[in-house]
Amino acid sequence: MFARALIVLLLVLNLGVAAWWLLRDAPAEPARTASAADLPSLRLVSELPAAERARMLADPAGGMQAAPAQQPVADTQDDTATDVATTPARCYAFGPFADADAAEAARIALAGAGRRLSTRREAGRSGGHWDVRMPAQADRAAAQALAARIDAAGFKDYYVIATGAAANSIALGRFGDEATALRHQAALQAAGFAAMVDSPGQPDRWWLDLELDRAASGDFDAQAARGSTGADEVLARACAAAG
Repeated sequence: MFARALIVLLLVLNLGVAAWWLLRDAPAEPARTASAADLPSLRLVSELPAAERARMLADPAGGMQAAPAQQPVADTQDDTATDVATTPARCYAFGPFADADAAEAARIALAGAGRRLSTRREAGRSGGHWDVRMPAQADRAAAQALAARIDAAGFKDYYVIATGAAANSIALGRFGDEATALRHQAALQAAGFAAMVDSPGQPDRWWLDLELDRAASGDFDAQAARGSTGADEVLARACAAAG
């Protein structure tokens, strides 16, 4: 009797276990651990394509931000030096002087800090004619502008000299006698033009060219300097190109 009851109990227990097994929820799969093969490989920025590297450096949200470029001290100093070197200097010509000794005396009188001085010889002229002219202007553009004013004033006989010792001066006529040349000069002067007359057989003349550094040019008085040299004229001129 007892054995039969035990068999029935075991059968019931087995049926209960079988029912639980069939009716239970399926167990959740364990979280998958990422393996080294699944992880992205590390790459240096220098190994990236140029476009992607530029995007990463330019986009702070991407995790990288380009460090601000530092300007080397030497570069800043060079820029300052370039700025000073390219600032136009002021240049003048004093003269004409009758000989080299007079030009040298003028050079000594004008010598000073921030001044570069040189003497220049202008060849004389020969022949039996008188030339009326305007003195040399600072540069070609200034000479052409003055020529346009002369033309507008009604004087049609003129020529801008492009090369040589008289470059950027303006020829205003050649005459066979002094009286006619002087009358033409007087007419030009009456119209506001400082015309000059070159006579026949004019000897060589000397000029003193002066170039001022920027720092020395602020308080320079050209007319006072002309008086100290004994020059008849002081003309603004284009400065020679550096180098």
